[in-house]
Amino acid sequence: MKSPTDVVSGLLLLVFCAIGFSSVAELPAGGTLENIGPAGVPKAVLILLSFLSAVLIVKGFVRAPARPYWPDRRVLKKVGAFVGLFFLYLAGVIGLGDVFAHMESPPFAWGGAFGVSTFFFLCLALPLLGRRKPLEVFLVASLTTVCLLVAFGWFFQVMLP
Repeated sequence: MKSPTDVVSGLLLLVFCAIGFSSVAELPAGGTLENIGPAGVPKAVLILLSFLSAVLIVKGFVRAPARPYWPDRRVLKKVGAFVGLFFLYLAGVIGLGDVFAHMESPPFAWGGAFGVSTFFFLCLALPLLGRRKPLEVFLVASLTTVCLLVAFGWFFQVMLP
């Protein structure tokens, strides 16, 4: 084994793919008029990720990395902060979805929790990833949120929280 990091990373990704496949297997089958069904895209992504994980494992056995690399503390702190922010985003979508679902007249007709949570997530994540101009952060967060709401809520007709 020339690159244990690649082998371990590939194995971990394969474990996550197996968990994903078990979750996707519980999705309902497609209707009679649908060719793919709700599990089609997740299965395709998991198959691609599994293939790339296997390539990473083989690469770890065949070829050593160019040089040993371990990110400095600053990078690790940013990664940790981003992962924590992402979990807060997920909690926000779920929490706001519950709040809006129990309101007599919610402020948004559809996708309110998703839209609000996504906007605030992007407003916090973009500066963490290096964007410093407030107008740029606001515009990217706004346009991305609107595009996602239109794409999933209107075009794909996915019920958003």
